[in-house]
Amino acid sequence: MVLEDSVQRSGKKLLQRIREHGEPKVRGFVSERLMAVARERAIALEDVHRRSDEDRQHAVQQETARVWAEAERTRVAEIAALEARVAARSETDAVLTRLAQGIRRLDDASSLTDLLDTLTTVMGEEAPRAGVLLVRGERVAGWRFVGFGAALGAASQIDLACGEAGIVGHAVMSGESHAVTAAVDGVSDDAAPGFVSLALGVKAQATPVTVDGRVVAVLYADNTGGAPSPGLSATVEILARHAGHCLEAVTVARTARLRQLAAAGELKADESKLPFEEDSH
Repeated sequence: MVLEDSVQRSGKKLLQRIREHGEPKVRGFVSERLMAVARERAIALEDVHRRSDEDRQHAVQQETARVWAEAERTRVAEIAALEARVAARSETDAVLTRLAQGIRRLDDASSLTDLLDTLTTVMGEEAPRAGVLLVRGERVAGWRFVGFGAALGAASQIDLACGEAGIVGHAVMSGESHAVTAAVDGVSDDAAPGFVSLALGVKAQATPVTVDGRVVAVLYADNTGGAPSPGLSATVEILARHAGHCLEAVTVARTARLRQLAAAGELKADESKLPFEEDSH
C-alpha cells in the first residue's frame, strides 16, 4: 500500500508538471488557429462582397447595353420600313420623307426634355394644332403645345383629371388611340379634350406614348384652322410609338447613371426625381 501510494503521488506530480508546461503551449496553439480561421473568414467575406458588387455593376451594364441594342434595332427597322415605303409609293414621298426625318430628329434627342419638345415640334409640322401632355398618376398635365395661339394659355396651366380630359383621358386609361370629330351639336363631354374647344368638322386624335407598357404621355393633334397632311392618323401613331422607344432608352440610361451616382455618394436631391414627374421644363 505504501508503494502504491508513493506511485500515485509521483504520477500526480508528473501529471501536474505536464499540465503546467503543456497547457500554455496548447492554449497558444489554439489561439493561433482561431486567429488564422478568423483571418481566412474575413478574407472570404471581403471576396464575397467584392464579387457581389462586381456582379451588380456587370448586371446594370448588361441591361443598359441590351436596352440600347434593342432600341437601335427598333430604330433601324422602323427607318428601313419607312424608306421602303417611300420608294414603293411615290404619291406619299413628301409625307414619308418628313416622317422619316422626324424619327431621326427624335433619335438625336439626348434628354427627356429635348425629346418631348422635339415630338411636339415634329407633330406640329404635320397638324395645324398639336401638343404633348404628361401623365401624372390619374391626371394629365400640359407639356408643350403648338398652333393654338390665343385659344390656349400656357401649357403648364393645364392640369386635368383623366375623367375630365376626354379623348386624352381615354387614351391614358385604355392605352389606345382615340379620335373624335366635332358634329353640329359639338362634342360630347366625355370626348372633348377638356383643355380646348373643337369647332364644327374638326377631327382630333389622342395617342398614348408608352414606356415598358405604361402610358407616360399623350400625343394630341387636330386639324383646326387648316388642312392636316395626308395620313395624319398614321403619322400620330408612328411618332407616338417611336417616341416611346426613345423615352425608354433615355430612361434606362438615366436610371443607370443615377445608380452610379448613388453608389459613389454623389446623387443630388433634384437628380433623384423619376422621369415624367418633373415640375416643369
